[in-house]
Amino acid sequence: MASWVLAHPPWHSLARVRIRWDTLVKAGGWTRPGRHFLNTPTLSLRIDLDEETPSMRQIKAYPYPSAPPDSSLFEEATDEYATAALTESEATLFDIPAGAPPCTLLKCLVKAQRYEDAERVYTELVALGVEINPHPVYHFIARRTLSTPGLASQKRLDTFMKWWSLVPASSEIDCSRSVGFILTELLRKDHSPDIPLIASFALLAASKGYAIQVGLDSIRRIARYAPSDFTTRFLEEFCVTTWNYETKAKQTRQEPPSRRALDLIQSQFRIWYNAAASSLVDSGKHRSALQLLKLAHSRKLSIKQGTYEHIVSVFQAHGYRDAVHAVQQMNRGMSSSSGNHKTSDLPTEFSAPQDTIYLPLRGHGTELAKSARSIKRAFHAGILVPAIQLTEVITVFLQSDRKSALRRLRNLAYRSGPSAISTWALAEMTFYANRSYFQSLLHVFEQHFDHVGVPPEIFNPIHFSEQRHDLTKVKVPAVALQQIGPVPSIYRRLPPSKEHTYLLWRMAVKHAQRPASAARLYRAFVNVVTETRSIPRNVYPLPRLPSPVMPPAEDQNMEYLRPMPPRILYDARYFDVFVNKFFSYGFISYATRVIVDMFCLGFAPHIRTRDAFMKGLMFKPGQAAVERRLQYWQKTVDRAIAQAQNLPGRSAPPEQLRGRMLSFFFRATIRRLMQDGRRQEAIYVAQRLTQAVSATPELKNVLKRDLGLRQKSET
Repeated sequence: MASWVLAHPPWHSLARVRIRWDTLVKAGGWTRPGRHFLNTPTLSLRIDLDEETPSMRQIKAYPYPSAPPDSSLFEEATDEYATAALTESEATLFDIPAGAPPCTLLKCLVKAQRYEDAERVYTELVALGVEINPHPVYHFIARRTLSTPGLASQKRLDTFMKWWSLVPASSEIDCSRSVGFILTELLRKDHSPDIPLIASFALLAASKGYAIQVGLDSIRRIARYAPSDFTTRFLEEFCVTTWNYETKAKQTRQEPPSRRALDLIQSQFRIWYNAAASSLVDSGKHRSALQLLKLAHSRKLSIKQGTYEHIVSVFQAHGYRDAVHAVQQMNRGMSSSSGNHKTSDLPTEFSAPQDTIYLPLRGHGTELAKSARSIKRAFHAGILVPAIQLTEVITVFLQSDRKSALRRLRNLAYRSGPSAISTWALAEMTFYANRSYFQSLLHVFEQHFDHVGVPPEIFNPIHFSEQRHDLTKVKVPAVALQQIGPVPSIYRRLPPSKEHTYLLWRMAVKHAQRPASAARLYRAFVNVVTETRSIPRNVYPLPRLPSPVMPPAEDQNMEYLRPMPPRILYDARYFDVFVNKFFSYGFISYATRVIVDMFCLGFAPHIRTRDAFMKGLMFKPGQAAVERRLQYWQKTVDRAIAQAQNLPGRSAPPEQLRGRMLSFFFRATIRRLMQDGRRQEAIYVAQRLTQAVSATPELKNVLKRDLGLRQKSET
């Protein structure tokens, strides 16, 4: 074997390859420019490329046809071909009896998940006036409509109601599981509540006997995010629809209609009015809640004692004496007939704990166990632990590597009700905010709460990335809190509180990398706050029960109702965040605009707002620089007053509003000049203020205190 290898060395074959390559090179085919390669009529390299072959000459000499082809030989593809093909294919797929109803094919198509064909068959049946028999299978295509991406809101509503109207009533077939699935789709998977769709689904479900199953969730969501008039009309229509079904439809129960009607009035209607009134109060719609209570009182619907106490406490905190007196009068009138109920089954947000929660100061095992037992007792007793205390507990437990105990506490909180879940989520958001994990904070908010009152661009991580194409910077960090296990699932999205929304906005503004990003966020914030001050006109009306055979009427002038953020979500702290952000860029004009918008939208600036604005001011030496700034503020305020005549949130006369804004800017200037030791210029600003606005005794006393700040500090 070795002798054969020595007798046949490998370089002989290499030499043959070299000879063959030289032969190809000598042929000249590969040495021609590349632009002639595709023009070669044959793959043979020995043929001259410039030579014209006989076949090429024959092709050039062949004449073009003188007459066009006869188009009558072909037929156009019409709907008849599609119908024939569908009929032939379905005849082989579905075993349809000869005497079956015409809608049997539609039912078979939905069962086979051929939804596009089902849509076409449904349209043809409706056009022919064929009655479609209700069947539970149609809830599948209705649920599929809810998860179809890119579908317009009005189209989504019409398509869903078209198929959901074909689901039978509960007296015929029990479809409560399907109702629960659809309610979960609407209240959990939708980031923002679809108010017209929820209202339409609830009314149609009530007409089919599922009012008790969908009533509370639908009423609370609509009362929080819909206009007050829409809420009242929906509640009335919902009760009427339930009454009609329970008293007129054929029932399998042995109760007489009069007994069922009495149960509705004393039980269900009472619960629904409780839920609506509590939701209106919690969302800041105090006047609407009082009107709803009067409506319930006029219809002999007793409101629970716990609901009355909650409403009275809120009214007293806002100083509504007349409203408190009216509620107490209604309560005394109803208590004699309905009896007192000391507790309410409607949870309130962030109720104060009645027992002391033990906080571990160190990571010792005994202290951690004592703290865990204290929190467990609070959750079992229905007492909400403050979020700030839960944040401290989370921090200490993670530092002590007690992840299993922390996971059990979190699971217990998620089993203790919506209020406990909301508080725990706020604690996690605070934990991430303290460590600047903005994407993790966004993830918690996105998974738990309705996206109402926050712009969609906040949840775009690229929006806050300094380098937009570097996706590694915007991924969620694998921090210790995410290593304790998956978050328990929730069946309903929760309404965010003021603390959740403020923390989200504050972190979003903090992580805005560019001035343009901060400016876009501020414009979005002003638009959101303006929505809370305005009532939309010509919106989508209260839905009526659709007819299965008639297409819905479309009104092009109607505006689809979007969820309105509750007015109670926002306060002056949001404006402080933007004032500090714009001053960090040196944009005094933007900071001035923030203060002007705050006054025009009806917010009263806090002392922190004045201090933040005062610290951001800087004046060049000399009185001329101060005078230019004062003139700029006067022009800005006058222009804002002229533009704010039609603002829905304006709560003061124009002259009074002008005086408040000028007083804020001039007093901030005085305090800044006094801190810089420029007392004479501060006195000049005070004189200008008394000339620009009416010098009341209260204003003069305030200016004296501002001008004496430095003297008191020196003494």
